[in-house]
Amino acid sequence: MLEELISFIVQLPSHDGISKYVNTFLLKKNVIISESVLLNLHTVLYIILFYHAVFLLSIKMFFIPIIKTRNGKCDKRLLGQCGMRVASTLQTLIVLYLSFNSILNRKNDDSVTDPQSRVFYEDRNTQVICLYALGYFIWDTIASYRYSSALFVLHGFVSAWGYYIGLKPYIQYYAPIFLIFEISNPFLNIRWFGRFFFPEWKNLLLVNDLLFIATFFMGRILWGWYQVTLLCIDLWQVRHLDKFNVFDTWFMILIQLSIGTLNISWFCKMCLKAQQILTRSRTFHKSITSP
Repeated sequence: MLEELISFIVQLPSHDGISKYVNTFLLKKNVIISESVLLNLHTVLYIILFYHAVFLLSIKMFFIPIIKTRNGKCDKRLLGQCGMRVASTLQTLIVLYLSFNSILNRKNDDSVTDPQSRVFYEDRNTQVICLYALGYFIWDTIASYRYSSALFVLHGFVSAWGYYIGLKPYIQYYAPIFLIFEISNPFLNIRWFGRFFFPEWKNLLLVNDLLFIATFFMGRILWGWYQVTLLCIDLWQVRHLDKFNVFDTWFMILIQLSIGTLNISWFCKMCLKAQQILTRSRTFHKSITSP
């Protein structure tokens, strides 16, 4: 079913107004000069609309009735946060499905074996991954401006720009690799929903928290820093080629290094928090069992 949904959206035809007028205007004004981006601009728009439809339906069908029952009234910011978490979880499922398939299929591909082919690589599978990531993060940037904080607006914008670079194509080979970072997102969203709607499910929430910490460490720190190192090595080895793009290169490197550093900081804080909770739990257990 997920495969059919993904294929249905990317196979929708372009509207004449986009192909004839919007694309022509963007190309003429040198706003977008990449043929690959222009040819897929309509798909990015469809993906933005798709995530917004998921956002609106989840709010109307589920969260308005639930929150009204609990609180008697609905806070627009809270509803927006709920809808964004649903869209985020669906996005994670889609990009992880596409990314794992792409990475596994590469084992049988002997054409991408050197830095030059990896940096300037393009195929339809990784292109679709960039499309879904770009469409989602554009939507996320707009939604974050309305319902979240400036930090999340910045995160959405930077992420969208990164996958726009991938779609050009430039470093497109690494698009599915870096989206493996998202593997901890479902557990983060479950944690948010659980603590708001089901705080009494303490044992299940504890298990989810442990899974979140484990996937965060494996996906964003171990896998993340290893792949960023490989990316830097590849870029260094093709720096002398005419197709080497200095701005896009530095943008990707600085963003990945910044995100990697923040991930280490957040992981240390999560471990410290977990240690404090376990310490309090042991102290409480001793107090009720001691004579």
